Amino acid sequence: MRLPKDIAGGLWGLMLAGTVFAAPADDIKALVEKGNPRAAYELGKKHPEQLGNPAFDFFFGIAAIDSGHAGEGVLALERYIIHFPGNLQAKLELGRGYFLMGDYLRAREEFNDVLRTKPPAAVVANIERYLDAIRAREAAFRTTAGAFIEFGVGRDSNINRDREKPHGSPLPHHRTNGSRIRRFGRLSQYACLHCAEAA
Repeated sequence: MRLPKDIAGGLWGLMLAGTVFAAPADDIKALVEKGNPRAAYELGKKHPEQLGNPAFDFFFGIAAIDSGHAGEGVLALERYIIHFPGNLQAKLELGRGYFLMGDYLRAREEFNDVLRTKPPAAVVANIERYLDAIRAREAAFRTTAGAFIEFGVGRDSNINRDREKPHGSPLPHHRTNGSRIRRFGRLSQYACLHCAEAA
């Protein structure tokens, strides 16, 4: 049975488009697997029409993260995960991208999703390194509060000094005639906020 020319031409066009569609993704994959993410990223940037193709998004996302463009990599991997939410490698790479962007909450979520699947020991060890780094960075930003009170006793030889305010100013006027001004019964309280890493 022969197909009509328009159907056969349409099928041939779809097959050809699929080959063209996969070619940049395959080239990027090969560059990533050879350990050349920068070249893979540069190649991917030349094919914006491929964005949304899951195979392209997966390898372009990895290449972008590995070459210092975590934001672009995260976007590509998020598109990929929409189609393949159970892909653990994509979740690990996405978690790594979030980590590099400083989004520790989302990174932890992705890493914990993978840990729930009971991955191999090497993967668990790698995830634990990231989780330890997240905990360390979060601890550096926790603030604590402390307070102290300072009390001093002295004698004031110029008891009327606060009454003299020039030009109706509410601010006290201090004479600069060389007399020493001492405060009597000074009590002040200070609050201090400091980071936990200073402790």
